[in-house]
Amino acid sequence: MGIPWSCEARIDTVDEEMLRIMKKAGCEFIAYGIESGSDRILRSVNKRINTKDIIRVIRKTQAAGIPIRGYFILGFIGETEEEMYQTIQFATFLNIEIATFALLVPFPGSVDYVRAQKDGGSFDPDFFRKKIVPEFNFPDEPIYCPNGLSPKRLLEIHRESYRVFYYRPSFILKEILKIRGFQDIKRLLRGAKTLVQN
Repeated sequence: MGIPWSCEARIDTVDEEMLRIMKKAGCEFIAYGIESGSDRILRSVNKRINTKDIIRVIRKTQAAGIPIRGYFILGFIGETEEEMYQTIQFATFLNIEIATFALLVPFPGSVDYVRAQKDGGSFDPDFFRKKIVPEFNFPDEPIYCPNGLSPKRLLEIHRESYRVFYYRPSFILKEILKIRGFQDIKRLLRGAKTLVQN
């Protein structure tokens, strides 16, 4: 129909034929919930995929010519600093166009909410009555912090994830080569300003 569109998809629901058809139908972007670069964490949250599955689908999506946004989460219940850094490095390895790193929010009634209460980590079960997170990407304090990690340290790792991903020379060069006009320059400057401020 000549209408550009984008979508969100699960890693375990696409194949080469579907990606080819989506590209032909005008798909300009796919966002995948990748969550973690640690197979242990992926198993613990019952994601039903592993890092090999993720790599395979990401490469097929790239081969189809569809840009990718990856959603990642840091601070899962029981997650270690090492596993968080695995996720950050995994995001850079995938070489996708956009990465969003969020901190875990255990929603009331969810399995994570119950696990967070039992875990012994820093967690306020009444946070929904006390606080509305105004900026999901750069919160000023974590809703939940894994046992053995301070909220300050978790926020440091979270900020670092964006620096590591977006300040890579290869990423910066790729974005510069995409510039086709003044609007592209404004977009890049706006993104850089957001990262620097946070």
